[in-house]
Amino acid sequence: MDRITRFSLKNAAAVILLVVLVTAGGLWSAMQLKKETMPDIAIPIVAVVTPYPGAAPGDVYDQVTKPLEKALRGVEGIKQLSAQSNDSVSIVITEFSFSQDMDAAEANVNKILSTVKLPENTIAPTVSRISFGSAPIMKLAVIAEKDADTAALRSDVRDRVLPALQGVQGVGEAKIAADSPEVIKIEFDQKKLDDEGLTASGVIDQLKAANLSFPVGTVDLGKTTQPIRVGGSVESVDDVKDFTVAVYPNQSKIMGDAFAQIGEGMGQLGSAVGALGAGMGQGFSALGSGMGQLGSATGEVAMQAGLINGIQQLESQMYALKYDTLPQLKAAASHMDTSTPEYAQLQGQITGIETQAIPG
Repeated sequence: MDRITRFSLKNAAAVILLVVLVTAGGLWSAMQLKKETMPDIAIPIVAVVTPYPGAAPGDVYDQVTKPLEKALRGVEGIKQLSAQSNDSVSIVITEFSFSQDMDAAEANVNKILSTVKLPENTIAPTVSRISFGSAPIMKLAVIAEKDADTAALRSDVRDRVLPALQGVQGVGEAKIAADSPEVIKIEFDQKKLDDEGLTASGVIDQLKAANLSFPVGTVDLGKTTQPIRVGGSVESVDDVKDFTVAVYPNQSKIMGDAFAQIGEGMGQLGSAVGALGAGMGQGFSALGSGMGQLGSATGEVAMQAGLINGIQQLESQMYALKYDTLPQLKAAASHMDTSTPEYAQLQGQITGIETQAIPG
């Protein structure tokens, strides 16, 4: 150690030159190292996804997830196993240690899956591994010219461009990120919505509800059990045109009309009661006049004429009450709440008129 120290003190220039050379060499070596934006780091997880169209989560668990879990527990090297049973799909995740050969583990999982018996209408399980290297490294956009047929553009990309990219050496997967059908644009007439007591969000909710599909149970057909689903779909312009929007009663308008009819009925009631009083007064007046004529008449013919005249006027008033006023009162009572005092009072007046009026 002393010799190195004495040499460094006597040859300071050589030491400085050596330090510079080591630093420069380190920098050059660092610049030559290979770098990746997304290094291929394999996560020791193998996922098994099994679609079971139309099945409820409970059926998925009993008929798909449970048999797969039981079989995959026998795979060598499994550290942890978890599963999810959702509507129409089963997901089983197997986790291994980082020292595990994942190619061999994936092969073992596929071998085990080939021995599991699943329902006939299940789709073949898909085995996949999670890796940073599986993330997309390039995204390409294809833009159509103005007024071009977008449907034809999607078809060309799907049938010509996509197969060409998939055939490039080293490409693991190529897919179209936006391969959705054409969009249907719906514009609402706000005035018509207001007239029907509807809102745009309410109509949208009805369209969403009409485009749902959900399981309601199963049915046994011989030796197989088939799921039953109920639902609908709104996929085209014709479907939107044929869709019937449910219009619920406008409660405020109904109550307003009801109160207006009640007010009108009460007005008719008042008029009818006034007419009843006037009629009774005229009848008794005519009757009194007839009686006066009877007392003052000198002959039997004059007395009978006055009496008959009074009775005819009274009878005319009674018929008017029965066939004109009484129906109006009953119509007004049909629009009133039967539990209110006003309704009871009106019914009493109707009963009185029916008792006093001449039957016919």
